[in-house]
Amino acid sequence: MNFYTKKANFLLGYIDVRFNRMYGDETKDKDAEMNIWALELSAFTEEQLSDSNCKNAIDYYVDTSTNKSKPPSVDQFAASLRKVSYVEPVMLEHNKQDWISMFDRCDKKGKFQFFMRNRKVPSVVRGYAREWFNENTRFSNANIHQIINGKIPN
Repeated sequence: MNFYTKKANFLLGYIDVRFNRMYGDETKDKDAEMNIWALELSAFTEEQLSDSNCKNAIDYYVDTSTNKSKPPSVDQFAASLRKVSYVEPVMLEHNKQDWISMFDRCDKKGKFQFFMRNRKVPSVVRGYAREWFNENTRFSNANIHQIINGKIPN
């Protein structure tokens, strides 16, 4: 059994006890229900699916539900879990580049080739370069537009 299947089994057992839900009707397939829950739970991290978060999600469902005796469906549980499980966002290390200073360091010929060599330049830098080309060259706006989009002007 993988983590999500174990967690689905835990949750269904907890829901059975909490809502006094008994499987008197044996036509209901417990394994199929557990597999559906495991599939839906796989959208969450293991940290979000801690026992305390799961119990808090069920408590939240009971507090906000109009029919407090009916157990939550997997979708209702997932919505409650999203509300009660806060996970600190992971800060990814960003590879910062100072595009404007890179553009400024280029000589005149390098400025014309800058956008052909660097395709993923932020729009702010394109605006800065547009101003530079307007002030320092005699190109038309159409030609400047082609240059800052990495094309050779006509």
